[in-house]
Amino acid sequence: MRAAIAEVFRRFAELTSARQVVLSLRADGLKLPQRAPGTARTTWRDARYRAVHEILVKPAYAGAYVFGRTRGDKTVEVTGRVLTRVRAVARDRWEICIRDHHAGYIDWDAYVANQARLARTVGRPGATAEGRHGRAVHCWPAWRAAGVAGG
Repeated sequence: MRAAIAEVFRRFAELTSARQVVLSLRADGLKLPQRAPGTARTTWRDARYRAVHEILVKPAYAGAYVFGRTRGDKTVEVTGRVLTRVRAVARDRWEICIRDHHAGYIDWDAYVANQARLARTVGRPGATAEGRHGRAVHCWPAWRAAGVAGG
């Protein structure tokens, strides 16, 4: 199990993104450990983006004990139904963060660098220009304003 997790960090340091790590692990037939919530049983599955991403973003793998990484926000719909959304909390707003709490796969500086790297490469709405859309994100208003159809 330790070797598989260490391999995710090794490949992420070498490759350009979490997605590339997934593709690389799959190409080599390497599986990742997974434990269902509430059980002690570990199964091995083909690498998935979510599994790789979870390994990369968990500060425990950098030897840190953290509390308050997420927050549940509750809202009430017009129908009276209560919705709870889990939101990530900025690192400087975590309630507890004890670095070097235990041995990690990477050090804290590598963890912080990995988070910055993930933020630059993730393909979500509002991704930066350095993300998967590249510089075209900054170009589209210019060609659109110029009346160019389709870029």
